[in-house]
Amino acid sequence: MFAALNRVLALLFVVVTLTKADTVSAQIISEPTTFLSVEQSYGLTEYVNIEIRDEVVGGCWTNANSVGARAKLKFEQNDVDVIDYKPYFTSPFTYYVLIVAVGFRTDSGLCAGQISVANKFISNSRYGEYNNIEKFLVRGLVTNFRRMNVITSSTNFNNQISDFVYGAISELVAKITSARRDPEVQRMKSVLPRFLDTPLTEEQIDEITSGN
Repeated sequence: MFAALNRVLALLFVVVTLTKADTVSAQIISEPTTFLSVEQSYGLTEYVNIEIRDEVVGGCWTNANSVGARAKLKFEQNDVDVIDYKPYFTSPFTYYVLIVAVGFRTDSGLCAGQISVANKFISNSRYGEYNNIEKFLVRGLVTNFRRMNVITSSTNFNNQISDFVYGAISELVAKITSARRDPEVQRMKSVLPRFLDTPLTEEQIDEITSGN
């Protein structure tokens, strides 16, 4: 209980600022601020939440579950933990992998569609705080990796989507593995160790704050 409460308090006192679509800034109240590039940001990935959006109709895609399981295994084989929930707190070490397939079967029986794989993180961009004016916080998801492809088939997309997603995830994992060796990435993790713990769920936060 007390360990979890300390984690919550620590998270509240650490300011993590993610700025622009092409840089990541880790700022802990005082200067100096260290800016990380897109390539470096891959190395921050410790946890991923995988979401599959199946918008394919006409029986053109029937193995979504196995595609997700294969992606999950690839991450776990490379020391990236897969979580099946959205964490309560924003963390620089938690990323969101979105796999989206759209498609339909034409009147002639041909399946036509598109598959995409994206890696996203939550960005909190602050404006005005250094100019002694009203401060604004803009929050949203920033994509640092995306691959997509148009697909067609006379039967279904199963093999095409499975191969494409696995290839994209493999490329992403290679970027993560390489960037983890970066000195600035390693230093950020050493400065923000509490963020490396398994992300807390909303239910866990409610339990901690209620004292149960």
